[in-house]
Amino acid sequence: MIYRLLDNLSYKDGRFLAVGTLQRLDDLSDRVIGILLENGAIAVPATPPLSTLPGWETRARRLERSCEIVTIMELLDADPARIAATLRTRTDTVKAWQAEAEQFIQSSK
Repeated sequence: MIYRLLDNLSYKDGRFLAVGTLQRLDDLSDRVIGILLENGAIAVPATPPLSTLPGWETRARRLERSCEIVTIMELLDADPARIAATLRTRTDTVKAWQAEAEQFIQSSK
């Protein structure tokens, strides 16, 4: 899942994540994510419907109708293999869609 950083985060190994950025925090445990959410250091960003992405009208309809995926966040959190099987397309294609959607929210922050 992607989170918006509401505070700077630093790791013991020296890595630094700046406030205001969108980050995947897959390297943190669910317990730590819960603490960060509770303390207001991170938040789940509200993302727009897929249909707002330029050129995505048809793709958005297919994803909603067949996979019940409506928002960008739902697409990013979904298993690309499952989507590919449902839509009878390649997993690489779905991963490219996810990358495009992630780039869209990164550039619109």
